Amino acid sequence: MTYAAHTQLTPVPGGGQIHFDLGDEEVAGAAGDLVKVLNDSGHDRLITEAVLYSIVPAGGASTLDLGVDDAGDTAVDTVLDGADLAAVAGTVTSMRSGTGNADVAGVVWPNGTYLTGTKKTGAGSAENSLKATLTIAWMQIGA
Repeated sequence: MTYAAHTQLTPVPGGGQIHFDLGDEEVAGAAGDLVKVLNDSGHDRLITEAVLYSIVPAGGASTLDLGVDDAGDTAVDTVLDGADLAAVAGTVTSMRSGTGNADVAGVVWPNGTYLTGTKKTGAGSAENSLKATLTIAWMQIGA
């Protein structure tokens, strides 16, 4: 299984961002098929924002669930729920955008757990033309 390439952007004291490039891969709809990242920082994190930006929409109907799971093997939608991967180019979907899990104040990402992005709906080849970015902002919480 090949997951989306991600870059841990330069963390600032107590926080940071993770950036993913999504696209050009056929995915099966298994848990974590688009994004799977372990929080191995030694600290819990609070996800304060998740932004999905469509550059080239998926060629067919397809949606994304994003959330936190203990083992990274279960689809979870606590951060984004059914974000449209076939949205018109230039569309921004965020955890505060009024769709899916709108107005989520933040989602705890405990140390030792996974952030997973899973295709919720769509045919296997729907993502073949997709070009999108997903940026997650987080801050450290707890000791």
